[in-house]
Amino acid sequence: MGPRLKPTSEPQILQLSDDTKFWTQYNDEKKTHEVSCDLCEEIINVGPAGTTFYQLDSHRTACRDKIAKRHETELRKQAGQQSRNPPIQPGSSEIPGGSTPRARPSTPINNPNSDQVPPEPTSGASIQELFSEIPRGCPGVGVPWSAGSIWGDYPYILHEDPDVGWEPIRFDKQTNTIFFRSENCSNPDSGSSQIICRPCQTLPHSVAFTNVQARAKEVKSHTNMRYLTSRQKDSLLSRMTAELRVLRNKVENLQRRNKHHAGQVTDFKRIVALIASEEFAGLRRILEQALARGATPKMILAILERALHKVYRARGGFNKWDLDLSFLVKAIGGPKLLYALQKSLGLASISTIRRSQQVPKLIASIGTPTAEEIHSNISAFFNPDIKPAPIFPGCSELPGNVLMFDGVALETRLRYCPERDAILGLCREHSNRVNTKVESLESLEEVRKALAETDKKSTTRVCYGSDATVVAIAPYANENNYTAVPIVVSPTDKTETGADFAKWLQTVLDAWRLDPNGEKMHGPIWAIESDGDSAFRLAKFILCMVKRIDPNSELGKILDKCLGINKYTSEHGAIAGSDLKHVAKRTHSNLLLFHKTKRELYIGFGTLTRNFIGISIGDTILKPTDIIKHLAMLPHITVEKAKGLLDPLDRQNVPKAILLIQEMNSLRDLFMPQHPSEAKNRHAINFYAEFMGYFVFPFIDVNQSLLQQIRSLSTYAHLCTAMYLKHKTNFLTNPLFADSQLIVRCIIITTARLQGINPQLKFYIIMDGTDRLEGVFCDTRTIDHAPNFDIEQLVQKLATGALINAIFQRNPDLDRGHRKMKLSGALGIDHINPASWKGNVVVGNADIPDEYGLGQNDANDVLEKYFGPEARIDWNEQFKDENWEYVGTSFSPEDNDFRSEMENQLFRSATPTNPEAPSISSGDVVSDEGPAQNADTYGLDLDNYFPDNMDHLDKEDPPSSFLKFLTDKNGKQYFKSSLVAGLSSNRSKKSTLRTQRVQGISVADFHQKKVDVDFDPLEEEDTVKIDDLVGILVRTEEDICLCTLIIKEFRKENQSIPLSAIHLNDQENPDSGITVVGQLMEMTQSADKTQWEWNKKFLKIDTSELAAHTKNKQLLLQLPSSQIFPLAPNVTEFNDIERATWTVESSQLEETKEFAWTMLDPDSDDIGNRVSNLPEVKNVCVPYRDLAGQKVFCINVPSHIQPKPKLDGKEQVHCKLCGTLLKLSVMRNHVGQHILFSLREKPDHKLLPVAVIGAGPCGWCGLEGQCHTQLTHPPKGAVQITSNCPYHYAKMIYKSAATSTPTAPCTNVPLQCPLCPVSKSGNRKTIWKYNAFFHLLAEHSTSGQRPPEVPPQFWIDTLIRHAEEQALGITADETDRFWAENTIPGSDDINRWVQESDNNKTPHGSPEKRQRERSGTQSTTGSDSHVGNFETV
Repeated sequence: MGPRLKPTSEPQILQLSDDTKFWTQYNDEKKTHEVSCDLCEEIINVGPAGTTFYQLDSHRTACRDKIAKRHETELRKQAGQQSRNPPIQPGSSEIPGGSTPRARPSTPINNPNSDQVPPEPTSGASIQELFSEIPRGCPGVGVPWSAGSIWGDYPYILHEDPDVGWEPIRFDKQTNTIFFRSENCSNPDSGSSQIICRPCQTLPHSVAFTNVQARAKEVKSHTNMRYLTSRQKDSLLSRMTAELRVLRNKVENLQRRNKHHAGQVTDFKRIVALIASEEFAGLRRILEQALARGATPKMILAILERALHKVYRARGGFNKWDLDLSFLVKAIGGPKLLYALQKSLGLASISTIRRSQQVPKLIASIGTPTAEEIHSNISAFFNPDIKPAPIFPGCSELPGNVLMFDGVALETRLRYCPERDAILGLCREHSNRVNTKVESLESLEEVRKALAETDKKSTTRVCYGSDATVVAIAPYANENNYTAVPIVVSPTDKTETGADFAKWLQTVLDAWRLDPNGEKMHGPIWAIESDGDSAFRLAKFILCMVKRIDPNSELGKILDKCLGINKYTSEHGAIAGSDLKHVAKRTHSNLLLFHKTKRELYIGFGTLTRNFIGISIGDTILKPTDIIKHLAMLPHITVEKAKGLLDPLDRQNVPKAILLIQEMNSLRDLFMPQHPSEAKNRHAINFYAEFMGYFVFPFIDVNQSLLQQIRSLSTYAHLCTAMYLKHKTNFLTNPLFADSQLIVRCIIITTARLQGINPQLKFYIIMDGTDRLEGVFCDTRTIDHAPNFDIEQLVQKLATGALINAIFQRNPDLDRGHRKMKLSGALGIDHINPASWKGNVVVGNADIPDEYGLGQNDANDVLEKYFGPEARIDWNEQFKDENWEYVGTSFSPEDNDFRSEMENQLFRSATPTNPEAPSISSGDVVSDEGPAQNADTYGLDLDNYFPDNMDHLDKEDPPSSFLKFLTDKNGKQYFKSSLVAGLSSNRSKKSTLRTQRVQGISVADFHQKKVDVDFDPLEEEDTVKIDDLVGILVRTEEDICLCTLIIKEFRKENQSIPLSAIHLNDQENPDSGITVVGQLMEMTQSADKTQWEWNKKFLKIDTSELAAHTKNKQLLLQLPSSQIFPLAPNVTEFNDIERATWTVESSQLEETKEFAWTMLDPDSDDIGNRVSNLPEVKNVCVPYRDLAGQKVFCINVPSHIQPKPKLDGKEQVHCKLCGTLLKLSVMRNHVGQHILFSLREKPDHKLLPVAVIGAGPCGWCGLEGQCHTQLTHPPKGAVQITSNCPYHYAKMIYKSAATSTPTAPCTNVPLQCPLCPVSKSGNRKTIWKYNAFFHLLAEHSTSGQRPPEVPPQFWIDTLIRHAEEQALGITADETDRFWAENTIPGSDDINRWVQESDNNKTPHGSPEKRQRERSGTQSTTGSDSHVGNFETV
C-alpha cells in the first residue's frame, strides 16, 4: 500500500478507469472535494485529497444502467408508434415524441485545462440509429499503451497461453489505445455499448496486467522470451548479435593465443625436463633475474643451456636466507665446502659473505675485564640487528636473564692483537706486572723473562692463561631464542681469589644495567650461576648476600611462607645459582671420593686417601665396591658395566653420572639380598638413590609439571638439610650441599618472579644453570676440525657461534633440534631443549608455598621410612631462627676439591721451556718491496697482510705498509705477530682427547721418552720414613685388631740395600714389592681417655713356649707396605726429657682401624685368604686394653667371615639339601651328586621341598651365597683351602679329591678361574669345578649363551668324564647332550689335548716350559658339536 496522500484545497483531476477525467471542486465547509456526475449531475464526495474515484465510478455505472433501461423503454414506445408516424430521416437529431436529451451538469474532458463542453447529442435520430446506439455487449476497457507502440510494444505472444486472463479486442491507432476484455467479462456478447462491465473495468488495475505493462516498459535480463514484446525481442536479438560478434572475435583470438601458448607449454616442458635432468648452480637466481628482464620461455631455455655449459652465471640476487645458509656452510663446514657448494648449488662466495654477514667482534680481555671492553661486547652482540629485543605480550615488565660463567681450557699460546697493539693470552691475575703493549723488543724481552720465572713468590712472575673465563647472558622465559651470548672472555691461571673475581664480576653487572642494549632492551639479571669452582662460589656469595628481599613485596610474601629459604640477593636483586650438570658430576665423584685431604683417590680404581671415612648413611658406610656389587645384580648390568659407571677417569661424563643415579634407583625395585651385610648396604643405597632422584628427575623427566618439580626439589632440599645436620660432610661435601641448595632456591624464586610478571609465562627449569653455556663451548669446539684453541681463536669461534645461533633462531627450519623425538624413559639424558618437555610448566599453575610444604612432609616420610620415626624433623622448630650460617659462604678445605677440571692430571705438567729472545735473521727484514719470503711467519694469519679496514682504499693516498712490525737498532723489521707467538709455551698444544685435555696433557708429553706421573717430587709430607709410626691390623686367636708399629727399615724386592723412605704411592701399591720391617709398640691409655701413649716398650710377636728361643723374630715384624697405614702422632713433652714419648689420638687410631679393615674388602670372596695373610700375634697385650681392662681397637668381624670351629671328618651331619645323615668326610661327594643332577637338569627326587640349588652352590654344603671358600697356591708346598663353611673338611687331600674313584667318584673341588682378575692377595677368584660352566657364562661371556675363550688346560681341569657321571647317576646320553647344547669340548678332544701336552713334555722339562705350552686359549664359539676339531689360538 502506497503512502497516504495529504489533504489539499486545490482542484484535482480525477481520472476514472475508462479514462474519463473530472475536475474537482473543494467544499470549505465539508473540507472535502466534490464532483458532479456527468450523467445525472449529482454531487459525489471524492475525499479530502480529491482522489477517491470508487464512489464516482460506482455512481456512474448505476447511472448508465438507468439510462440504458430508459432508452430501451423509449425505443419500445417509438417502435409501437412507427406505423403511425413517418420514418425519421437520417441525419435528423430529433427523437420521436419530440423529446430531446437533458443537458449534463458535468462533462468529462479529455484535456483537464479545456473549458469546452462537448455538444449534446442531436434529436431526431432514426430508429436504426437509435437501435444501433443501444449497447449490445461490454465494449471492453481501453488502455492507452504508454509503453510504446500498440503494435511493437505489447507481448502478443503472451496470449498463446489461454490462462492469461484477458485479450485485446480492438485498437485505436490515433490514441494508441488497446481495448482489452477480461476473461471474466459479465457481458462478452458482441455489440457496442457504452457500459463496461465490472471485471473489465478492474482489469487495468490487476497485478498481472500491471506486471505486463511494467515489463513492456522495462524488462529484466532473466525475463522469459514469451513475456517480451517484439521490440524487446528485436533489441535483444541485436544485442545478442553484437555479443556473438564479440565472442566470435574472442574465440578467434583465443585460438591464436592457444596456439601460441601451446608453443610456450612445449618450451616450459623442455625447461622442466632440463631442470630435472641437470644441476644448475643458483637456479632460483637465474630464473629470478631472467623473469625480471621479461625473458620468454625460449629465452629462459637458452639461458639455462648457457648456464649448463658454464658460459652464464647469475650475478648477485642473494636473499637473506641464501646468505644465512652460505654463512652456516662456511662457519660449520669450512671454506672448502662453501666453495664446492658455491659451484654446485650456487651459494654465495666467501667474499660475498664477508660483505653481507658481518661477524660481531668479541673483544678478549688483556688483563682484568674493564667496563669499556664489556660495553663494547654488549653493544656488538645485543645490537637489535644481531639480537632483536624480546617481545612478551601481556607482561608488566621484561622477564629476567641469567648471567652465567664457566671456564674452558686454552692452549697456552700468546697472540698479537693488532687493534690494541697488545699481547693476548697472559693470565689476568699477573698480566699487570708487565707491559702488554708491543712497543719494542725490550718490552717483549721483559715478558719473556717474566714467563720464565720459576719462583712462585716472585712479584715479576707472569703465567700463561691456561683457562678462559667466559661470561654469557641468557634469557629465562624465552623458550625459542634462549642461547647464551658471551660478553666477556678473560684468560686465567686459576689462582684468582673469590674476592678479586667478585670485583670485576660486579663491573659486568653494572655494565649490563647501564648499557642501552642491556637491561633496558633485554631485561634485568635475576641470577648469577656457575659451576662448582670455589672461587666462583665465593664470588657469588659476596655479590648476592647483600640485600634482603622486602617482606612486604609480592616476592617476599611468597618466600616468607617457605621456611628456611635464603632471602638475600645482590644490591639489584640478583641471586646466586649453580649448575645441575656439575652437581651431578660431583655426586658421581662423591661416590668415588669419600674423604678428601690434599689429593683425590678412587676406591676400587686407584689408591685411597689416608683418612678414609666414606659416605655416612645412618650407621652404614657406603663405598663404591658396594655399589658395583649391587648394580651388577640388575639383570641388564654386568660387573664391567657397573665399574664403567663409576669410572673415575671420566668424571666429566654427565650422561654417565645421570645414568648411574637412574640405575641406582632401579635397585629399589629388586628384592633385598638375603646376605645381612648386603641387605644393610642395599638399604643405604636405596636411600641415597631416592635422595638423589628427588634432585635429578625433575630435570630429566620430561613429563613432570612445574608443580611436581618444585615439590620434588623441596623434598631434596629438606632431606639434604636433615642429612647434613646429622652427618655434616661425611654425607655430602660442603660445596655439593651449597650448590645443590642454590639450584633449588634459584628455581623457586625465579618461578615466583615470573608469576608476578605474567602468570601465563612458562618456566623450564632446564634453563637454570650453565648448560646453555656448555652448549656454546660445544659449538666452539665443533665449528672446525680443531677442538682446541688459543685465546684469539676462542673469541673468533665464540663470535661465529653466536652468529650461527642467531641464524638458527631466524631460520628454525635449518636447525636440527633435539635428536631424540621421545625422551620418556630414556637413560643417561644430558641436554634437553624446551621443545622436548611435555609437562605443564606455566608458572601461574604452581602454588609455591603449598608445594614447598608438601616437600617438607615428603622428606619426613622418607626419613621415617629409612631411619625410623625418630628421624623426623620439626621444620618449624628448626627454622624458627633465621640467623643461620649459610654453608658455602666461608672457605673450607673441601672447597678445593673441585677447584679445577684439570686437577689430578695423568701427566705432570713439565716446566715450560724458557722462551728465549726471538732469533731474528736477515731474512726477517721487511724491505720496501714487501715481506721477505724467508720470514718466520709463525703466529701470522692472512689478515696480518691486510689493513685493519678498507676505508682508505677509496682514497688517493693508501698507506705505504699494511704490516704490524718492530724495528731494532740496526733497522731490521720484525713481525709483531711472529715475535709474540715466539713467547708461547712449547707445551701449548693440548691433546685433542677430552679426558686428557681437561687434565692439561699436551702433545709434548707424548713425545717425552719418560712420562712423569701426576705427583709432585718426593717431599716430606708425601713420604713414609724410618721411625714413622704406622697402624697395622694383626690377628690373634680370637680377634683382629689394630696395633701401632714403628718402622725400622724398608726392603725392596731384588734390591739388597734397604731404603730409608718411600713415596706414599709406592707404599700404597700392593705390587710395588716393598716390605716394611718394624716393631710393635706397647701403648697405654691416658688418664683423660682421649689418647694413647707409648710406654717406651716393644711387644713380642709370639710369647708362646714354642717361639721362646726365636728372639729376633719375636721383636721384628715383616709385612707388605700396603698393609701399613701412616699415623700422625704428637710428641708429649715432660720436664724430664727422657719421659717424652709419642701419643696418638684415640679417634685417629679408631679411624685408621676402620680404614684398614675396609681396605681388606670384607665382603669379597677373597676375604678369608686376606685375613689369613694378616700378621699373627700371640701376645696377651694384644689387643690393647683400656683403663678398665676392656679390649679396644678390635674389628667387629661379620659372622660370615668369622672362622667357624672345624668338625672332625668322622662326625655325622645332615645334608642340607636332602636331610641324609652322613659323615663329614663323604659329604662333599654326596653333595656333588645333587649339584650334578641340577647341572644336567635331571630330576632329583631326594631333595627337600625347600631346597634350591643355585648357579654357584658351595661344594661342601650345597647352599649358595652363605659360604666363602678360597684356594691359594703358595710358592712352595701344597695348595691351601680356607673356608668358613661349617661342613668344610679341613683334612681333605686336594689331589685325591680331584681324582675320581669308584668309592668317591665326585671330583668337585675348588679351582681358580683363569679369566678372573688377580685380587690384592695375588690370587684369582675361587670357583667350584661343577660350577665352572655357569661361572663362565655369568661372569665372562659376552652373549650369555656361549662360554668364552679359555685355556685348554681349564677344560682339562674342569672335565667331568663319563665314568664319573655314570657313577653319580648321569647317563652318557645326558652328558653328550649337555656338551653338544653348550658347545663344550668332548672327551675325545680333551684326550687329544692331554696327549699333545704329554708329548710336549721332556724328561727334564721345567714347569715354566710346560706352563708356556699350555698358555693358549681355546675357543668353542662357532662349533657345531662337541666332537669337532678345535684350533689352539
